[in-house]
Amino acid sequence: MKYDARATRPVSAAPKRVLVVDDDPTFCKIALRAFTDEGTEVVTAADGLRAIERLRPGQVDLLVVDLEMPGADGFSVIKHVRSTEGLTKLPVIVITGKKSLDAIDTVYRLGANSYVTKPVNWALLPYKVKDTLAKA
Repeated sequence: MKYDARATRPVSAAPKRVLVVDDDPTFCKIALRAFTDEGTEVVTAADGLRAIERLRPGQVDLLVVDLEMPGADGFSVIKHVRSTEGLTKLPVIVITGKKSLDAIDTVYRLGANSYVTKPVNWALLPYKVKDTLAKA
């Protein structure tokens, strides 16, 4: 691990890679800009099936996923992550318009690390991403 001579904390060798999964292209563009500005590398997927195809051990450091998408929804993506060797500890942040207690309960029972409702506070979300990555 490298250290910055001016700081007492380690310097990351490579930026963290975040996979953002949402069927709303505008959301993906905003997330790409917001997370990239914070020094993370961002890849996107327009639906759960494409996300599952891209999720390989060691390829991403964090998954940000919407729940309501055509094809495989966010619940299916989380189930895939938690049942795939090498991905079981991948941190997951759910970002969705669903505000029901049933959805929240299900997401946490499936193993998500955090739940954020839309509309998203883009000023605060990068901090949640950094915090989730730091705890992983």
